[in-house]
Amino acid sequence: MMSLWSAWALLLCGLGVAPLAWSASQALRAERDSLARGMAVLLAQDMAHRLHLNTTAAAQYQLAWGQVPTASSCQDRACSRTDWALADLTQWRLQVAQMLPQGDAWLQGSDAGEASRWLMLAWASDTTTPSLGETPEPCPVNKRCLTLVLIP
Repeated sequence: MMSLWSAWALLLCGLGVAPLAWSASQALRAERDSLARGMAVLLAQDMAHRLHLNTTAAAQYQLAWGQVPTASSCQDRACSRTDWALADLTQWRLQVAQMLPQGDAWLQGSDAGEASRWLMLAWASDTTTPSLGETPEPCPVNKRCLTLVLIP
């Protein structure tokens, strides 16, 4: 049977280890969120390049929250600029879903110019922070958002 002193020693060790475990879990959450933000920046850069390459069909680059477009690929057939934009959106939206935890995207026109687009990328996060400044669309519940204006 364990002595009273041994029980106290175990209790003190447990009280010392608990804050360390909590701190480690907080660090892992922050790292996961930081990785998601970095991936969102890369996905935004990818969309900016796609818009730059197909500026004449920029108006076709539109997504609503939860929308997953389906268009055939333009790799094996000739496509119009509109078809190319839809194929781009389909491919890019699938990348968002694969690379961000519960990733979602919102893409609409902006007042900064005819080809400019508001882009919001959202991912699941335990921590939510209020948006800085005005956003064109509210961020989905329990998600963290990155909001940008893309000007090709």
